[in-house]
Amino acid sequence: MPSCVTSENEEETLSLDQGPYLEDIADDYIIPAYSSFLESSISLQKEVNSFTEQPSPSTYTSLSETLMDAYYEWEAIGFLDFGPAFTHTLRANINTFPTDNFAIEIAIESGEIDLDKISSYNKKGLPAMDYLINGAAAEEVIGNFTTDPFAENRKKYLVALAQDIVDRSNLVSQAWSFDGGNYRGTFIGNKGTAVGSSFGLMVNSLSQYLESFTRDARIGIPLGKRSQGVPIPKSVEGYYSQNSIALASSHINGLKRYYLLGTSSNHGMGLYDYVKSTKASYGEELLADAILNQFDEALTKVEAINLPLERAITEEYDLVNEAHTALQKLVVMTKVEMSSALGILISYQDNDGD
Repeated sequence: MPSCVTSENEEETLSLDQGPYLEDIADDYIIPAYSSFLESSISLQKEVNSFTEQPSPSTYTSLSETLMDAYYEWEAIGFLDFGPAFTHTLRANINTFPTDNFAIEIAIESGEIDLDKISSYNKKGLPAMDYLINGAAAEEVIGNFTTDPFAENRKKYLVALAQDIVDRSNLVSQAWSFDGGNYRGTFIGNKGTAVGSSFGLMVNSLSQYLESFTRDARIGIPLGKRSQGVPIPKSVEGYYSQNSIALASSHINGLKRYYLLGTSSNHGMGLYDYVKSTKASYGEELLADAILNQFDEALTKVEAINLPLERAITEEYDLVNEAHTALQKLVVMTKVEMSSALGILISYQDNDGD
């Protein structure tokens, strides 16, 4: 495997002023991304209210579409699992999948709604809404909210889910804002390469997310990589909407934008530029460019999958496996090569010794 060369530029990298990089990352990506998700959450809540007040084909369609909009916005921030997001366990509260549809139905029948317990992670958030909204044909879903004996409880549950998403996304968005918790100031001032530094937090959270939630949860676990080759179709993200591939594509695009901090022709100073400043190499190219190219490779492999992932894991096994391989390479490049180039210790526990 190609390796990066860092020693001759180590002192130069450590002497760089991290301030401008951290400012751009906060102002050009993190804060706007959280604001966008909050806005989409509020829009989702409005559509939930419209649907529960008057369930109809029209309000159902609007709600289903707005749910997917919120899902796509989430894919751009789910991996920012540090700072306020970590404090408020945002990822677990918003996107724990697969959701437990049986537990949801029990809660609806009993009328007991408690979304604050840790045990509620797998019956709340976007996956729970996906089940309630996309878990059956439109006509049946509308019936569940109108003529079903537990229709009123179901409405209350859906309303509570939407409110919980808004409340939690607002907590994190406000925590970053200047007139809120101003974590932005803390983030920009937290320089260095220690595990608790801003770059240490970013690299660790990015690497862990790529490993556990991009490679494994979205592709590897459904494919059977953790179950001795036995596929688990229901474990895919967006199972009920059958949008798993579109969500995975949106997710990887979000990761790439975060790394590059924009587009190839217009971007600020972010992780890509900071890695590039080390002049670390990977084979015959700069490590920074190699990582960027691997994001594109992973995206290409994921988008080559034609069927919904719950079917593709058996009917297009080779295509899904190629996507997994591309993501595995990306994990190694960030977890081993990038962390080494930046002098940052990976502090989380390995899944499998990568």
